Amino acid sequence: MKKLKLNSKSILAVLFCAVLVFFLGTITERIFRYSFLGQTPDTVASETAEGDSDQKDEDNPYLRQFPFKNGDEPAVSAPEKTESKVENTENNIFAFIRSKMDYLKINTSFYTEKLLFARMNFLDLNAKYNKAIGMKMFEDANSSVITLLDGNLAMRPYKSEISGSAENVAEFAKKLKTNGADFLYVQAPSKVDPQNNLLPSGLEDYDNQAADEMLAALRKNDVDCLDIRQLLHEQNISYTDAFFRTDHHWTIDTAFWASGEIVKHIEKNTDIQIDSSKFNIDDFTRKVYKGISLGSLGKIVTASYAEPEDFMTIIPDFETDFRYHDFYDGSERTGSFEKALMNTDILKEKDLYNVSTYSAYMYTWSDLVSVENKLSQNDTSVLIIGDSFRNSVVPFLSLGFKNVYSMATTFSGSINTFIEEYKPDMVIILVYPPVISSFSNGIK
Repeated sequence: MKKLKLNSKSILAVLFCAVLVFFLGTITERIFRYSFLGQTPDTVASETAEGDSDQKDEDNPYLRQFPFKNGDEPAVSAPEKTESKVENTENNIFAFIRSKMDYLKINTSFYTEKLLFARMNFLDLNAKYNKAIGMKMFEDANSSVITLLDGNLAMRPYKSEISGSAENVAEFAKKLKTNGADFLYVQAPSKVDPQNNLLPSGLEDYDNQAADEMLAALRKNDVDCLDIRQLLHEQNISYTDAFFRTDHHWTIDTAFWASGEIVKHIEKNTDIQIDSSKFNIDDFTRKVYKGISLGSLGKIVTASYAEPEDFMTIIPDFETDFRYHDFYDGSERTGSFEKALMNTDILKEKDLYNVSTYSAYMYTWSDLVSVENKLSQNDTSVLIIGDSFRNSVVPFLSLGFKNVYSMATTFSGSINTFIEEYKPDMVIILVYPPVISSFSNGIK
């Protein structure tokens, strides 16, 4: 038998074949995962989405239930009437090509990034290196994460255009008052303390600049406002303790406290009836789930950079009876506070990268839900418009009112039509600074 001689060319050929086989193997493994586990570009992307909703525009149930009236429809750019058939055909062709390019981009990212073999191992290795060199900023496809000087993770502040937001909110409040409803603007905080800036050197505190400008303009227009940032300082509550370390949201403890402060403000400044006896923390049970939570920011930098943290639930000890209704799909849940308004099942097993523990309250990021308190001592109804900060507040506020309606700033139906139909006694806007600009185009 002739002896096989190995030279540099044959070694390179063997290595090339090995790499090719490995590459084809990883592709096969990804296709198997896609088919067997049912993972798709949409489902994988939604695991880390932090928006209020990923609900589609097609066959929009909100628009069917709450259509725009009296010319309030959002402005839509219509094609020019003089457009020729040739131009129209070309536009359709380009639109088709763009849609196919977008599809290709999403699926390429899905197979090469999200389904990469041992993806989390590579990310963890990268995180350990970043931690070793003291890196303070991380870029993701959807956001930039920074490490504050107290060690907490935060989203990098960006300057946003808020012109028109205050005027539109003030006009909205005036219209509500004319129709006999009260209004309150609640400024939720971001993770940057305006009186103790812990941003890394070189970054501007755009969040608190936007909040200060918004509040000043609203108060100038005699709009009732509640600044949670001010209350945090008045009551010596540390920003470090008020937020999750690995997430941009406030903790459930802070959300409960904020709910009580909102109730106090309403009682002091309006004639709204509230069952305020339901906000004594001594009548609730706290339960701590150790090391089970890795927030949206922690998921980006991985657990090798940011250690998982505890998650605490606060549940009433007294009798409760609620009905939760989702306007998107009509689904309902009834029963106690824990059964109707919480999903504690996600807290039973530690799943750092596929579970958002913050969604243990209110289940989903639905754009419109209602919560009926069947044991309420009053008939007061409240509409809360806001970002995801509202999700941990609505369950507690529901203890003091007959009905609480929770609406996202991304709601695609007509807010005015909803208000005309359900006639809430009060409307509350609750947002944190980066979302203020969402009112720049009006409230319709």
